[in-house]
Amino acid sequence: MISTPVKIGLVLLLSAFVLGGVSTWGYKKGAANIQQQWDRERATLLAAALKVEQDNRAKETAHKVQTSALEAKLREAEAQYEEALATVRSDYGDWLRTSNERAARYRVWSEASTSERDRLADHAAKLDASLAEGREVVAEFRVALGQCQRDLKALGEQITLDRELIGE
Repeated sequence: MISTPVKIGLVLLLSAFVLGGVSTWGYKKGAANIQQQWDRERATLLAAALKVEQDNRAKETAHKVQTSALEAKLREAEAQYEEALATVRSDYGDWLRTSNERAARYRVWSEASTSERDRLADHAAKLDASLAEGREVVAEFRVALGQCQRDLKALGEQITLDRELIGE
């Protein structure tokens, strides 16, 4: 017969094998479970990342369309500005021609009088020319100010579009 210490040793040895087997089986089962959880989490994160990427692409496309429309508005505003400026410059030529006609009239009137009236007529002509130049400056300023206001409005719209793009 087998002695008690040997029996105890065999029981311990058998227990160690059983526990080792159970432990290995548990480890493999746990590792497989963890791997499944990891794979699910990774798939969820990948799906979320793809969603964010698609959303950003859609936002970028909308932003490009809106920016292109805004740039077209700016080009149109610039063309209107140039047209208005050309009109002002044409008006200045008319004002200057009218000023020269008045000066000639003043000279005709002053020929019958003394030299003092000649100087007065020359001075009036200079004032009239200065007035015409001042009108041009004021008209150009009005046109430029209008263009600045349109530019500021367009830039404000661009800032709004940019903020919408980045989610602010």
